[in-house]
Amino acid sequence: MSKANLIRTWFAGATVYTCIDLSNRITDQYCCGAQWPNFVGMAIMIAICWAARSKLKELS
Repeated sequence: MSKANLIRTWFAGATVYTCIDLSNRITDQYCCGAQWPNFVGMAIMIAICWAARSKLKELS
């Protein structure tokens, strides 16, 4: 596994974990179990990964 692949994998994993965990915490603490923060978190996660894809492809 090259360093570029390791960085891409780490970035995607960290983004997914952070967005899911943050949306779960917001749901539990502020929204009384509502599901809309989870959907917003997923949309943000997809947007971050999609926007960073072109820059991460430049790594070699």
